[in-house]
Amino acid sequence: MRLAAGGPAAGRPASAALALLVAVSLPSGAFAEAGVTDAEIVFGQSAAFTGPAEELGKGMRAGIRAAFEEANRDGGVNGRTVRLVEFDDGYEPNRAVANTRRLIEEEEVFALIGAVGTPTSRSATLVTEEAGVPYVAPFTGAAFLRDHERLSTVVNLRASYQQEVDEIVDRLMQDRGITRIGVLYRMIPSGGPSTQAPFGRLPRADSSWRSTACIRGTPRR
Repeated sequence: MRLAAGGPAAGRPASAALALLVAVSLPSGAFAEAGVTDAEIVFGQSAAFTGPAEELGKGMRAGIRAAFEEANRDGGVNGRTVRLVEFDDGYEPNRAVANTRRLIEEEEVFALIGAVGTPTSRSATLVTEEAGVPYVAPFTGAAFLRDHERLSTVVNLRASYQQEVDEIVDRLMQDRGITRIGVLYRMIPSGGPSTQAPFGRLPRADSSWRSTACIRGTPRR
């Protein structure tokens, strides 16, 4: 596999999925990769299409489908059309693992794309890393997905939670002059101690800048 920064759609407005798609550059005459033939590139998605996070999963799927349709109308990627195979994991880690194995072993996809959630990604990446299959644009800002020494096949698109918090605090303090900030967060099993981490590593102010409160619980179905 070879990743490149440009592609046939570089420089044109496109969805985030399309930007990632055209970053995948393959020699026009070779198709040794799983999920890649001389005619098409196959991506797989395991995401929540039912359950408490279904709207996130459906939104990711709609965006990817739109990006793939746009790419195919423009001639595909290096002349290959792109196709998406989708399985519902209901935001459940065990189902995400089973789907990921099925996508890699049975569907023989080139890459996984558009997963939703930290707990499902934590489990699924164990499978993709072992198989050497790219795990592209998971919808989570979890820090472990940015550890490229441990997870070398992950390609992140969205900002990390730490980057988001840093930017929020910068805008509040620098643009609005707000120096006292309260933080209310929900502790869930999948987050563990990392749920608090973005707020505990801020170098911009001393410990007097904030107060925190925690709500323990799980999402309602």
